[in-house]
Amino acid sequence: MDYQDFINYEEEAIFLIDDEESWELLEDPRYNPIIVVLRKGPMTVKDLEQAYNQYVANEIDKMPLETKEKKELKEKTKRKGKTLYKYLDQLERKGLVKQVGKRVKMEQTASETLYGRIAKLYLLSDKHKVKLNTDEIKKTIPILGKIVSLEMKKSKISLDCITDFIDKIYSLLQKERERVFMEFSKEITDVATNVYYDELQLVLQGLDFYILIKHAPELQKELEKCLKD
Repeated sequence: MDYQDFINYEEEAIFLIDDEESWELLEDPRYNPIIVVLRKGPMTVKDLEQAYNQYVANEIDKMPLETKEKKELKEKTKRKGKTLYKYLDQLERKGLVKQVGKRVKMEQTASETLYGRIAKLYLLSDKHKVKLNTDEIKKTIPILGKIVSLEMKKSKISLDCITDFIDKIYSLLQKERERVFMEFSKEITDVATNVYYDELQLVLQGLDFYILIKHAPELQKELEKCLKD
């Protein structure tokens, strides 16, 4: 290896986003690949250019498109370092990535900036309510309502009520997650130092189960309001 990386920042375990624009940036197909590939660790813009384009190409390969269409799309979405600098600047301004160190090449005085993620996991703050009025969600409500009514042996169920019930669950999970992560941020970061991103997602799922179990009695009462004999 003809270089050495000097890192001066360690990722937080969880970063709560209280700005909807920042969340939208994470989901933007231009910026999201940067956040994803930086899971591998801090990178220079040169590293990012290769990793970014490879990731996007792999995602395109998964699409149900003809070979020619895939090739054209790969060329269209390929990004140069100059463009990635602009993307990184925007992500930095929103506090989602930062300059975490330098790469020093042997026998050279110049160095390259290393960029990294702020945290292993990004979550939307409770200040911004999860929206459930998408077409995908609407299509699932009648099916879910039917399953619940059959399982609980009730002849009728209010689909509007079920929609509100699911909305309350998402709001509860957001609120309780934020409380836990704010109250115990240091302790969580300490124990999550050697935990990978996918593993932390499993931790989050486990926390959601715990929260639902903890609030089960009150949630059961809310659900029963939706059922009719």
